[in-house]
Amino acid sequence: LFRWGSSDCSELLWRLARVLCEKAKLSKNKEDRERLMYEAFAVVQKALDKEPKDGCFGAHKWYAILLDYIGEIEGTKSRLQKSYEVKEHLERALQICSSDATTWHILGIWHLSFADMGYATRLAANAFFATPPSSTYEQALQHFLKAEEISPRFYSTNTYYIGEVYEKMGNKDEAIKYYKEAFKMPVVSADDRSVHQKARAVTHC
Repeated sequence: LFRWGSSDCSELLWRLARVLCEKAKLSKNKEDRERLMYEAFAVVQKALDKEPKDGCFGAHKWYAILLDYIGEIEGTKSRLQKSYEVKEHLERALQICSSDATTWHILGIWHLSFADMGYATRLAANAFFATPPSSTYEQALQHFLKAEEISPRFYSTNTYYIGEVYEKMGNKDEAIKYYKEAFKMPVVSADDRSVHQKARAVTHC
């Protein structure tokens, strides 16, 4: 796949960026991880530059994902400053392909993070923006439920987040229902294992 790095095909380029991103996430060396993330971001930027007129769903989705990773590497200020752009590209991806459950899930995380923003982060956001990013638990829930509607039980983390948002909204019964459902889902990945442990802790399963 890496020989396609000189390609002008958006579909190939965003897939290469995804591979580099996954390789970065697996790296145990901080410098290698950061280098690979920046390489992936450069590739996905090219994918957007070469985007066809009818749009490229994967290029926008992975641009948003990688932009957030770059913000994470660069620190809170950078991540906040990039947050609006992350949201814009996730929404553009869904305009092109509205049936991708993972993109709805990621956008749900965006809404949850700003609905649940701590005091220090909110203070920083107020310093960076005339109108800082904000959201509500209702908006986050809407996105997580949409992901679940498109692809039921596709990702234990999404199921768990539905429970978490219900709990934050004061609906304990629905929260427990989704926590238990998340607990019962197969444990395949590290994310699944983490969700399994958290769900067990809150439901005492």
